[in-house]
Amino acid sequence: MTIPVKRNTIPSGAAPEGIFCARGRAAAAFLRLWLRTLRVQGRPALAPGPAVLACWHRDLLPMFAAFHDEPALALVSANRDADLLCALLTGTSVTTVRGSSSRRPQAARHLLRHLASGGKVIMALDGPRGPAGIEKPGTDWLAGSAGCPVVRLDFSSSRSLHLPDWSRLRLPLPFARVQVKASYLSPMRASTSTSGPGPS
Repeated sequence: MTIPVKRNTIPSGAAPEGIFCARGRAAAAFLRLWLRTLRVQGRPALAPGPAVLACWHRDLLPMFAAFHDEPALALVSANRDADLLCALLTGTSVTTVRGSSSRRPQAARHLLRHLASGGKVIMALDGPRGPAGIEKPGTDWLAGSAGCPVVRLDFSSSRSLHLPDWSRLRLPLPFARVQVKASYLSPMRASTSTSGPGPS
């Protein structure tokens, strides 16, 4: 069940200055506690070594709930809309880099260095800015450049609401069941998926 609701360089893992107000910190802390009530099922055991963990942008919150303890570098938008995501990840094992793999070469180089060191990267299939559900070439390009696999992660939840950002970001309700489905793709796969996720 989904309920629509009405509307919200690199230091890795640090929230930008604009979010460091009492209200912003409190919102991020509350959301961290919210996500930790979720009952995650089907999380795959990731093999050691580099990999790109990819999901639709709308599923970034379930992704972070499932993998908050996975040492990984997450690519998030440089826009202020993503400030809360950065604040949310403060204190977890996931760190952040702001920007775009295609529009900000510095961010792409940072991701490639992280993969070369054996780390894992989290990316949105439809990029940090959309349009929603249209797969961008960045995930395949990054995995091909690093010679590592893509772990495609799809999420469903028993109860959730959707926030009115461009991707309709999914927020599972407290204590909801979140199911993870993983697909392992070679680094040199041809990208044939151009359509977005189905209805939740």
